Amino acid sequence: MSILIPIALLLGIFALYSVMTAPQRARANSNRQADDQLQRAASFLLTGRLDEAEAAYFSALRAARASHTPIYEAEANSGLADVARRRGQLEQARTYLQAALALRPQFEQYYPNYGPLLERELAEVEEELRV
Repeated sequence: MSILIPIALLLGIFALYSVMTAPQRARANSNRQADDQLQRAASFLLTGRLDEAEAAYFSALRAARASHTPIYEAEANSGLADVARRRGQLEQARTYLQAALALRPQFEQYYPNYGPLLERELAEVEEELRV
C-alpha cells in the first residue's frame, strides 16, 4: 500500500507537467509547420506552381500566427507578394509587403537585414504600379 502513494504522486506530477507544457509543445509544432510550409511554398514558387505556392504560403501564415513567430509571418506575406506579383496583381503584392513590414518591430532585433529587403521589394512594386 505504501508504494502506491509515491506512484500515484509521480503519475499526478507527470499529468500536471503534460498539461502545463501543452501550449509550448503546440507552439513549437506550429513553428515547425510554418517552416515546413515556407520551404514547400518556395519550392513551388521556383517551379512556377503558383496555386500550390499560394496555398502553402497561406498555410505557413496560419501556422506562424498560431506559433506567434513574426519572422515566419513576414516571410509568408512576402511569399504571397511574390505570387501576386508574378500574376500581375501588383496592388495585392503591395498589400502583402505592407503587412510583412508592419511586423518589422517584432523581428528586426533578430533579423535586421530583412526589413530593408522588404522595403526594397515594396519600392519595386510601387515603381511597377506607377509605370
